[in-house]
Amino acid sequence: MKQSRRDEIPASAEVPSGVALSRTSLGGVAVSYKGTFLGWIHGRNDTWRAYLRTGPLTLGTPLGEFTRVEAIGQILAASGRCDGQSSTSADFLGER
Repeated sequence: MKQSRRDEIPASAEVPSGVALSRTSLGGVAVSYKGTFLGWIHGRNDTWRAYLRTGPLTLGTPLGEFTRVEAIGQILAASGRCDGQSSTSADFLGER
């Protein structure tokens, strides 16, 4: 999924290292890890729905409703893309 620079959402301390967020054309937020598109979140305020990418032109796998940071962590955990650095989804899901 190619995104323009203006669609990128600036990194923040609450987002794990290596994760990039960008706006999608459908109003959601794409979640990429080290350049690989993993899924997306859609919502606002404290309720975000997380979806794991399952392939091109598919609906994706719904992972549930979470806070924004938890939704990002769920996508990382479900994709198996966490690399064990200090900032991983486990940190944000209270598993460490």
